[in-house]
Amino acid sequence: MCDKGRGMCICDGCKAYFCTRHFNEHRQQLSMQFDRDVVKIHDDLLEQIHSVKQPNIVSDDLCAQIDDWETSTIVKIKKVAQLARHQVIQLFSQETQSLTENLGTVADEIRTLLKEDSFAEDDIERLQLKLNQLQKSLDQQ
Repeated sequence: MCDKGRGMCICDGCKAYFCTRHFNEHRQQLSMQFDRDVVKIHDDLLEQIHSVKQPNIVSDDLCAQIDDWETSTIVKIKKVAQLARHQVIQLFSQETQSLTENLGTVADEIRTLLKEDSFAEDDIERLQLKLNQLQKSLDQQ
């Protein structure tokens, strides 16, 4: 602040009046303060950021944990997939076995009826129905 009593310039920041000489000094002080309190801190922070060349230990540990989780999850998924494949194969084998047994029963019945020559229209319809059902079951596999 100028003590000459005549202010020609006002600082918008501090609202003080200054003569031209003191206003220039005030601006120079503000410039030094800005350099010290803002620009230097900014530059130091930027330098710290650029000096970080490798991820820190915490992120390395977290990445290692993620890798372990990924590996163990893949192993578990492969086990479940293998079990599912085995169950599907087993299910189809059981279905095929069941169809084979049922067809064998029908074949025995056909042989018996042919051997004895004792079949009628209802036997033909009944056996056709059984054979059609077996065909549908086979088609659904």
